[in-house]
Amino acid sequence: MRHALHGLALSAALALPAAADTDALAEQYLALPAVQDMMSDMFSAEAMGQQFSSSLPPNVGVTDDQALKVGMILSDAMQEIRPDMERLMLEKSAELFTEAELQAMIDFYSSDVGKSVLSKNQAFFTATMTELNPKIMAAVQARQGDIMQILQGEDQ
Repeated sequence: MRHALHGLALSAALALPAAADTDALAEQYLALPAVQDMMSDMFSAEAMGQQFSSSLPPNVGVTDDQALKVGMILSDAMQEIRPDMERLMLEKSAELFTEAELQAMIDFYSSDVGKSVLSKNQAFFTATMTELNPKIMAAVQARQGDIMQILQGEDQ
């Protein structure tokens, strides 16, 4: 029993530096200028306006000016939750990624190619979702009856 406890204590002691290392690497990754710029781009008024427009049903029209005004409101709202998002990203990065994975992400996103990839993420996501959102909405709407039956407990 004493050996088992000693082994457990040794395992816990060895795990602590690894957790500290992943915490430090997660902080380093999230602090990268390219990662910070990507988050700023994601919450920009333009991006938020495009996301808003693309989430509307196809029969709801919105002008570019309206989308930008809505985008400014949404951008302000998202800036308020950015500290929470960054805290969660830090926690989850340290929890989910290994030291090797975090270091690889730091190395890649510190490179010119990695910086370029991150700078294009928002445009990539927006373009993809703009085209896909109407299909997603139609697919969900087509199954709304089945969903309501489940929520009302009538699926049994």
